Amino acid sequence: MAFRGLPAFSLVLALPAYLLTHESFRPIEHRFELGGREAVASFDMPAPEPLFLEFELVVRTLDTERPAVALHLNAVGVARIQPEKLYVQERARLLLPHSALRAGRNQLAVTFERPTTAVFEMRARLHNYYGISPRFPRAVVVADEAATHFVGQLSPARRTVRFSTFLLLSAVVVGTVRRLCRCRSHVASYGMMLAPSVGLWCALAYGLATPLEIWLSWQAVVLLALVPWLLTAGGVWAYAHRVVVLRLAVASTLTAVLVEAAFRLVNHFRPSFVFYSDAYDRYRGQPGARHFDSSLNSRGFNDVEHSLSKPPGVAHRIAAIGDSFAFGVVPYRANYLTLLEAELVGEGPVEVINMGLSAAEPRDYLAILVKEGLKFDPDLVMVGFFMGNDFEETEKRAYESFYIATFFRFLWQLWKAGPSVAIGLGSPVSAYDDDQASLPLDRFLEIAVDRAGIYGAGEVALKEPTSRAAAYLREMRDISRRAGADLFVVLIPDQVQIDRALQDQVAQALGVVTGRLDFRLPNRLLADELTRHGIRYLDLLPVFEQEGRRTRLYKPHDTHWNIAGNKLAASQIAAFVREHVLQDQADVSR
Repeated sequence: MAFRGLPAFSLVLALPAYLLTHESFRPIEHRFELGGREAVASFDMPAPEPLFLEFELVVRTLDTERPAVALHLNAVGVARIQPEKLYVQERARLLLPHSALRAGRNQLAVTFERPTTAVFEMRARLHNYYGISPRFPRAVVVADEAATHFVGQLSPARRTVRFSTFLLLSAVVVGTVRRLCRCRSHVASYGMMLAPSVGLWCALAYGLATPLEIWLSWQAVVLLALVPWLLTAGGVWAYAHRVVVLRLAVASTLTAVLVEAAFRLVNHFRPSFVFYSDAYDRYRGQPGARHFDSSLNSRGFNDVEHSLSKPPGVAHRIAAIGDSFAFGVVPYRANYLTLLEAELVGEGPVEVINMGLSAAEPRDYLAILVKEGLKFDPDLVMVGFFMGNDFEETEKRAYESFYIATFFRFLWQLWKAGPSVAIGLGSPVSAYDDDQASLPLDRFLEIAVDRAGIYGAGEVALKEPTSRAAAYLREMRDISRRAGADLFVVLIPDQVQIDRALQDQVAQALGVVTGRLDFRLPNRLLADELTRHGIRYLDLLPVFEQEGRRTRLYKPHDTHWNIAGNKLAASQIAAFVREHVLQDQADVSR
């Protein structure tokens, strides 16, 4: 009575385990890199069997067409690859036909379908398994042809012995499970005996439904049988001890609530940029933190200390509000706002107060002005508007509502990012290198391509974000006027707007002709809005376009100005301030 159903449950477990297990499988793997307009890779095989080709392919060309790449295996055409985008790495897997392979030396030729000026780079791996590395617990996916070939090598006697062995082992497993489970319910008891075979039958169903077969080592069979059984046993135990489980759940929930409360309490007294905040100064630097050759002031700005009242003898005081361009990725002495103060010394003593905060946006500029800028009683408010991302408005993500989820996601991002050469807020860096790349090239291009959407979106799509940005600037103008100060806006160009080579890379990555991207459109639309509302502005794009043909103005693989870019910006802003602001103020005072 205790072992009723043992033969049936043993057979249910033995059959998929027998069909899935191939302990004699020997992995084959060949790696190679090819490039140019045509290339050939050679490899040896002890016997012909189906192979998978897993590759990463990049096609580069200045032409508008995307040429197709042809693959030939031993002079037999096996694939045609049409890249979706240029200058973008594409990944794929192909099953190479068994009929095109042969024992001994094989050759895989990669060429373009027709003559072209394009070139390709391919990193590839040839292997007889699909996707999963054949290591413990070994589980590989092969073609149906390979499975048929393997079974055909076994004699009827060997098949009988193998299946009998699996049936005997399955009977032992099912009998052991039956003795271990002490369930009052027959349903629970049968479920425990059936559980080890569920994962195996799912793997077998996958092979029947696709042209691929899952092959397992005996270690993988044990693992695939053990996990569903443990889950089922855990479910049965949890139901039988539901009072204990409920207590554990309450304790876990209470712990999570306390940890969440602790995170919130600590963040309240010592705010961290890790956790979401709609505060304008979420990414403010720590007062006194080192930044190259200087330290942040007591307010966390990259500037010297300034008194709230205007010092005696200072003719003009300028409150400069902006994002990371104002904060600066160069030393303090090379920052364009520091240079601007020196440039304007001929107009009488001029004090420029740097109030730049990294990751700020137009609504933050307004908050900086109201909560901090007006306290300095400025004569002039200058707003730096970065065309690359100031049209965007940061929105709260779902996980950011929970501090625990935000914290663990932050840790995961740190682990995934690995070492970074980018300079963080207030990093203790003493040496500055104008030629050092801030980001890896692929990461920099990813950012450039992501931002390039505004240049191909068209006027209709940009109308709403332009109006929203202009509304913040208009409100800043009105508040400044009521406080007795003028306001003007500096339009800061993104690197892709002035770098022709980068424009081509971005366009090719998007699969469009460079001419279809209007890199002046955001400037034109915002300038129209500012003009309509009577807000003065200086667009740096034309002069940066012109000077950028001769001089590098941005740090390598960065979106910020280098020393030369800061110097050019300072000279242009100083000339604008003299001509359009200080002169007008002088005329009014007369």
